[in-house]
Amino acid sequence: MTTSTHDDEAPKPKAKSKPKPAPAPEPEEKLTPWQWALETGNYLRGRGGKGRKRVSPLHNGTAILHGWIQHEYDTNEAIRLTKEQYLGAIKALEKGYEPYWPAVSPYCKHFNK
Repeated sequence: MTTSTHDDEAPKPKAKSKPKPAPAPEPEEKLTPWQWALETGNYLRGRGGKGRKRVSPLHNGTAILHGWIQHEYDTNEAIRLTKEQYLGAIKALEKGYEPYWPAVSPYCKHFNK
């Protein structure tokens, strides 16, 4: 009985590893307007120093203009926005009453009919 020692076989070439593809960019985080207000500091401290927080009048006006409140009323959940959409909407209200269109809810009764 003969045994094979594999010494006489040619070495097999190593398989070339494929370069890993670049990771896909993570989708931009979408939060509710209230979460963005807390994140960006666009809120007021409650009275009495009990740690209560409420949105600023600027945030509230933006929510009305862009239909965020109507969105929550109609769908029973808050709209989700990127940080760019939230800040763009805030800046739009500071400049005047023209909305920042990427942040307007499809349920907004002011502009969608």
